[in-house]
Amino acid sequence: MSGIQVALRRRSGLGAHGTLLRRSTLPLLCFLLLAGGCASVAPPAPVAPVAPKPPVADSASLPPRFAVEPWSALPGWGDDRVEEAWPAWLVSCRALAARATTREAWQTPCDAAAAVDPRDRGAVRRYFEQHFTPWSVAFPDGRTTGLVTGYYEPLLLGSRTRTRTFTVPLYAPPDDLLTVDLASLHPELKDRRVRARVEGKRVVPYWTRAEIERGAVPLEHKVLAYVADPLDAAFLQIQGSGRVELPDGSVMRVGYADQNGHPFRSIGRVLIERGELTRDTASMQSIRAWARRNPDKLEALLDENPSYVFFREVPPPERGTIDATIDGPYGSLGVPLLAERAIAVDARAIPLGAPVFLATTWPLSDTKLERLVMAQDTGGAIRGSVRADFFWGFGDEPGREAGRMRQDGRMWLLWPAGRTPRRAERGPPESAAPGLGRGRVTGRRAALRGRRDRGRPAVARITEISSISKKGFEDAIAQGVARANKTLKNLKGAWVVRSKGRSWQARPALGSAFRPTGFAASRQKASG
Repeated sequence: MSGIQVALRRRSGLGAHGTLLRRSTLPLLCFLLLAGGCASVAPPAPVAPVAPKPPVADSASLPPRFAVEPWSALPGWGDDRVEEAWPAWLVSCRALAARATTREAWQTPCDAAAAVDPRDRGAVRRYFEQHFTPWSVAFPDGRTTGLVTGYYEPLLLGSRTRTRTFTVPLYAPPDDLLTVDLASLHPELKDRRVRARVEGKRVVPYWTRAEIERGAVPLEHKVLAYVADPLDAAFLQIQGSGRVELPDGSVMRVGYADQNGHPFRSIGRVLIERGELTRDTASMQSIRAWARRNPDKLEALLDENPSYVFFREVPPPERGTIDATIDGPYGSLGVPLLAERAIAVDARAIPLGAPVFLATTWPLSDTKLERLVMAQDTGGAIRGSVRADFFWGFGDEPGREAGRMRQDGRMWLLWPAGRTPRRAERGPPESAAPGLGRGRVTGRRAALRGRRDRGRPAVARITEISSISKKGFEDAIAQGVARANKTLKNLKGAWVVRSKGRSWQARPALGSAFRPTGFAASRQKASG
C-alpha cells in the first residue's frame, strides 16, 4: 500500500512559524538571466558578468551519485579556516538533534562537538576528519561540476505607515491563501505543493502578482511595512529575507512566509527576449538602469512574473545566544545563516544540516574559494545534485559579490563516519512547526488528531489512505489546481481531491466547523 499525504491548510494571521523563513532562494544572476535574482537598495557599480551557462535540466540532475574520497581529495581543505564555520555547525546540530528522523545518525558527531575547543583550528579540523567521511557529489551521468551562485540579505529604507515616500507595501500572507500538499512515498514528489483559494465551492489558483497589485484581494490589514521602490520590493520578494530601516533608525527584519503558488518568471530574461538587454550585459544594475529609462513600463514588466511572495516580521535573536552571534536570516533548516559559511542546496540531493566542502572560485575571477559550509537553506531555483547558492551575508558589499556570482563548483558531502548518505527532503524540523494538526491514517478509516491555534494554520493530514500510481499524482500535480479538478465542497463540510477517476475524501468526524479536533478518512469511487 503506497502512502498518500494530502494536507489542506487555511491561513490564519501570518500562517507561518518563526523558524520557517525561507523564500525560494533564487540566485541573483539566475534571476536576472535564467531563473532567479535579488537586489539591494543602493545598487553596486555595474560589472560585466561572465556569459552564463544554461543550468542542468532538473530531470537529468537527480538522483545524485556519491563516492567515498580521502580528505586529501578536497582541494584547500588543509588551508581553510574551518573554525570560522563552527557556529554554523553547532546550529546545524541543534536542528538535526530536534528531528526524530535525523537524531540517530547525527547524535555521535554532535555529542562529540561539545569537547572541541572552537578557537583551535587544528582541533576543529581533526574533529571533522575523525567523525565524518567525505563523499564526492555527482550528477547521475557522473559529472562532478555544477553551478554555484550567491545570495545575500539586503537593507531597504521603509516605514510601518504609508507616507509620500514609502508607498509600496510588503504583505503578510492573506487569510484566504490555502496550501494543498500532495506527496507519496516517491521522494521526488515530496516538495510539490499547490497554493489556492476558495471560489464558491471550488478550489482555484490563487491570484497572480498583477491581480494582487490591482487589489483583487483586500490586504490593507496585512501590510508589514512600506518601501519606496517597487523594483526593490520585487527583488526582496525573490531574495526572500531582508531588513527594513525605519524612520526612527530602528531596523525591522522580514522573512519569507508564503508564496501565491504561481511559477517564477525572470524579468531579466523577459528583457533579453525582447532584445532590450543581452545575455552578456544583463545584470541587476542594467535592469535598474532600464527601469530608470522606462518608468512607465516598469509595472508591466513586473507583471510578467506572476509569482508573489508574502513576508512575516522576524524578531531579533535573543542577546547572548549563538543565534545573535551569527546574526543572519533564518534558512529552511530553521537556523540562522552564517555569512560565507552557509549554502542553499537542493534538499532532494543534499540533506539539510549536513556539512559540505565547497570548491569554487570568487565571482568573475579564477581565485579559488574553497571552504567548509553548511547546507542550511533551499530555494526554487536551486535544483540538481551539484548545485549551491552561497550566502554572502548582509549589506551592500555581500550584495556586490552575490550579484555577480555564477561560477563552476564541486561539492563533497561530509557524512557521519561509518554511515552511507541518503538523499531525502524530510521537511523542516518537527519542532519548527508547532500548532499544526498531526495524525496518521493506516487503514480505510481512522481518526486524525489536530488543533488550530490562534495565528497558525489548521491542517488535516491523511497518509496511506489508498494505493495510487505515481504517474496519476504526477499528472494531477502537473495540471495544477484548476485542470486537475480539485474540489473543495465546503470549508464546513467535506473536501475532496480527485485524480484519474478516483477521489480521496476527508470529512469532519466531530463537529462541523473547519477547526479539526477529529477527522475521519475514507476512500470512495468518484461519481461521474
